[in-house]
Amino acid sequence: MPIEQLEPPPHLTLPFDLSGVSLLERIFHYMGGAFIYVRNNYWTRLEMARRIHRAARRPSSSLPIGGAGRGRSCQRWGAQGFEGDGDEGGEQSPKKGSEKSEKAEKSPNKSGKGFCCWRKKEEETEQSGHHQEGGNGASVAASMTASMEEGKGTKHSKMGGIGKNKVPTTFPEMFKFNATVMGYGHSEWMAPVLDVFDTMVVHATEPTRVMEEADVLSIVLSKVNMRGHQIEFLEFKAVLLASLRSLLPKTWNSECEVAWTWLWGSFERMLKANIGKPQVQQKALRKLYSTITEEQLEAVRTGIYKTFFEKCAQGQDYFKQSSTRLHFIADRMINFTQEIFKDPKGVMTDLSALGLRHVGYGIPTELFGPFVSAAIEQIREITKVPDQEEAFRWSIGLISRVLCRTITEGSTLVMRAINANCAKMLRKAVSIAPRGSRAECMLKIQVGTQSISPLLWSIQSGSLEAAEAILLDLLTIRADRDHYYYAMEALFIRHSDIVKRICTDGPDLLPTLFNGLIWRSRQAENGVRRVNYFIKYLIVDAKSGFSESFRDVVDNGDPAAACHPSVVLAADLVWSRLASYTFLTSKLWFLLNLLVFVITQAVLTDYSGEQSSAQILAVFIGRIFIYIFGMGQLILRHMYNFSKSCRAGDTRMIVCIPVPGYLFSFSAACFERRNAASGVVPSVPTLPDMLENRPWL
Repeated sequence: MPIEQLEPPPHLTLPFDLSGVSLLERIFHYMGGAFIYVRNNYWTRLEMARRIHRAARRPSSSLPIGGAGRGRSCQRWGAQGFEGDGDEGGEQSPKKGSEKSEKAEKSPNKSGKGFCCWRKKEEETEQSGHHQEGGNGASVAASMTASMEEGKGTKHSKMGGIGKNKVPTTFPEMFKFNATVMGYGHSEWMAPVLDVFDTMVVHATEPTRVMEEADVLSIVLSKVNMRGHQIEFLEFKAVLLASLRSLLPKTWNSECEVAWTWLWGSFERMLKANIGKPQVQQKALRKLYSTITEEQLEAVRTGIYKTFFEKCAQGQDYFKQSSTRLHFIADRMINFTQEIFKDPKGVMTDLSALGLRHVGYGIPTELFGPFVSAAIEQIREITKVPDQEEAFRWSIGLISRVLCRTITEGSTLVMRAINANCAKMLRKAVSIAPRGSRAECMLKIQVGTQSISPLLWSIQSGSLEAAEAILLDLLTIRADRDHYYYAMEALFIRHSDIVKRICTDGPDLLPTLFNGLIWRSRQAENGVRRVNYFIKYLIVDAKSGFSESFRDVVDNGDPAAACHPSVVLAADLVWSRLASYTFLTSKLWFLLNLLVFVITQAVLTDYSGEQSSAQILAVFIGRIFIYIFGMGQLILRHMYNFSKSCRAGDTRMIVCIPVPGYLFSFSAACFERRNAASGVVPSVPTLPDMLENRPWL
């Protein structure tokens, strides 16, 4: 029914006539048409660009040798996208793609042919590619080999080289190769653009994220521009399109050309809008901070929080620290506004880590707007220069956007449950995760280059109820038709010092951890039931070295934890299969001295006075052996340790008498000196090496 035919109820009257209704109808029609136009044009371009980007980032063994559109490709455009692309709407990161390719290379196929057969097929494909290219392909391949050879023909290249005779199989490699071939290898500014280009394409549907990356990139490019390098974005566009044509010649068409030209044009407009501004803003901020007095700085520190609390009273619930701590936060914020122009990459890393800490604190992003406004108002009071105020506004706005984005990406349901310290919320949060990725959401939250562990954060923050729920979920065995899922290994690989962390911050969780390492069968046979102990990482760490778990349990001083069945079994295994042999071997010399002493003092000695000359001679020889090789060795060792401690000044005063410090750790010192005297370098061997030397174990 048209809008003009709608009649309002009798008790309601329209505040405008029918001409106003017609105007609203036109506005809504225009908005709907705009949405449809954007959907049919720009969204299709974005999807096509992202599909092409995923395919170009995936390594391929049959990619061509050649640049600027030459070569062959194994990619094919299917009915619903690239064949073998997985889920149509999903995204695959380059890391995962490379891992899959490595697994495909290393694992044999079902027909029994392994890695060697695959390599042979690859070499045949490369040879056939050379023959089909003909003269032009040979010349291009020759130029490629010459240009990629390290140290030859690329004296002015700033893009980084590809190994000699290595075929570029990924987008970054092909981009660097084409930049060198097309004569743009000296363009130093292309490297930072290439570093963030993947992020901008992946998040092309998020304008705020793309604008954030463009602002940071503009700061990096300003430093390159200050060194006298001319920035021409048309050069990057030419190399970009040539690289994509080279990687995907069969799938590249006019629609792809239009989509990528439009996408790069959007990025280029964002970058050009900020070119030249970071240098001016940095100078303005430097001049502003150089003229601020200590009294003005103190007024800014105090005024920020006063204005902030007036604008947002909720902020008082989160800023409960002392005035010294609050002033430190204000100073750090001001320093960030200047440091972001000096080291943008380092500041972005620090901001990501800071944002993840805010996730743990449960800071809402709604507080950043009033806080930034309060800081800008205080800066406005101490300066009347518009450029200085605008520079501060731009830099602190960028910082707040990065922090808000980090908090938004890191504020998962698991972190919210940890902040509430609610086990029920945590179980509900992880229940929606698949079995295969269930452990990852409780052990690692990745934002940019920084990550945070929800388990570790819950232990350190005192949310022990949530931490116990996480441990119980991680150490629960689940299964489907094909696999078993048990996150014990993922737990100890992610946190090799988990026993130490729990002993320090939450010793009540030790029984939960050790109980999770034991599986008991529900069925009993002949009055007994099967029990499995998963105690590998109580004995060794992820690098096959000795684990520090035993030492952590001993330092904790809890006899209940030390007597736990999993700990006792691990200790018995280490002692019976490894430590007992080493211990007895190290005590053989002591046992020999003890045996000689017992024979000479109790067996050969006749205290009645009736001894033969042979007995007297045997006792004399035995005692000489003890005095020279037993006591003499101890005297020499203590003289050496005593002199070394005195030269190093390692002494302690006891009743005004200096005592060497090594006597306070007597057994450790004697063990080290015995190894040094025998020429053995003390080291910590790995358990597999020890087991290899003990074939009878």
